Amino acid sequence: MNHEQVHVHNSYQLAFDGLANPFIVQSSVFFQIPGLKMSNQPNADLIPTAEENQALLDTWGIIAKDLKGYGSKFFIHFFKQYPHYQLQFKAFAKVPLEELPENRRFKAHALTLMSALNGFIENLDDVEMLDELLLKMGENHAKRKLTREDFVRVQDSLQEFIALELGTLYTAPVKTGWKKILAVMTDRIGEGIDNFNSYSD
Repeated sequence: MNHEQVHVHNSYQLAFDGLANPFIVQSSVFFQIPGLKMSNQPNADLIPTAEENQALLDTWGIIAKDLKGYGSKFFIHFFKQYPHYQLQFKAFAKVPLEELPENRRFKAHALTLMSALNGFIENLDDVEMLDELLLKMGENHAKRKLTREDFVRVQDSLQEFIALELGTLYTAPVKTGWKKILAVMTDRIGEGIDNFNSYSD
């Protein structure tokens, strides 16, 4: 696959061509993410190395250049794995998979998900804001009766999708970097779900 290279400075500043909001992620802050008051004790195995950190940011630069396109492709990938989830979206529940890329409501939802993920990554340098965003996502989806297990499926499917899309660029540091950050994000979203359910009891 031919992808434009994303230039990464020593300070981990990403200059995404075509994006309106370049952002800076300092490695010292990124390493604090597993301490985001995880529901379990912070796991040292979830702390990315500097190489994994840079690999994750490099590959997100590729995806971030086409959030709408990658979002649509991911949801089709996810629905192929778990067809019953498509039925939860009334606007396109019965639309054949091959027609989904042309469905306006489907494309809007796919872009919403990828924009949220982009927002999470843009806030890696603001741990408190990132924590609030993840908890809020969990609470919002708890209202739709989604569970931790649902988001674990999304996490695993997204990891697989990234591997398929990156091809030879999906190196060992890329794999472990994404695995760690997605695990932490999923945990905090799950905490938001648990919080909402406890309020509702």
